[in-house]
Amino acid sequence: MLLPLAGLVLGVLLGLLLKVNVSFEFARYSAVAIVAALDGVDLYLVALITFGPRIFNNVALIRRHFL
Repeated sequence: MLLPLAGLVLGVLLGLLLKVNVSFEFARYSAVAIVAALDGVDLYLVALITFGPRIFNNVALIRRHFL
């Protein structure tokens, strides 16, 4: 029980000391990853939910460009 708490405290302290800035584009992905980590959802489901709509959107844009 102490090891996860120590890791959490160390991570929070490093995050506060290093002043890490996350760009807006990566904020969505990090939020989904955090929710997946807290909920215990498999990572492939998170990738499917996150990247699925973007792939279909990109394919639709390519199709519209060539038609």
